[in-house]
Amino acid sequence: MKKYGRLDKQPGTSWNYSSVGCALLADVVEKVSKISFPEYISNYICKPAGMMNTYVLTPYMNHPDSLRSVSYINPGPASSSLGAVDFVKTNLSSPW
Repeated sequence: MKKYGRLDKQPGTSWNYSSVGCALLADVVEKVSKISFPEYISNYICKPAGMMNTYVLTPYMNHPDSLRSVSYINPGPASSSLGAVDFVKTNLSSPW
């Protein structure tokens, strides 16, 4: 966390997506609940809300999901077509 330096804005003054913040949230949930983040989300958020086909996608999932949406990437301004791409992270040696 130290390598990211100080906050850009004061807490509560604006919103911005943060991969680091999401990872920190997952760590806190796991430490407090004593279960994995995907298990916590499934047990306490998805199932109670009736979201039976929703889950946290991890590189450790060993089954294909035919209901999973397809992610797309724009190859750039020179192309008008989008290409399908799989965003499941498989290289766990780096957070990026």
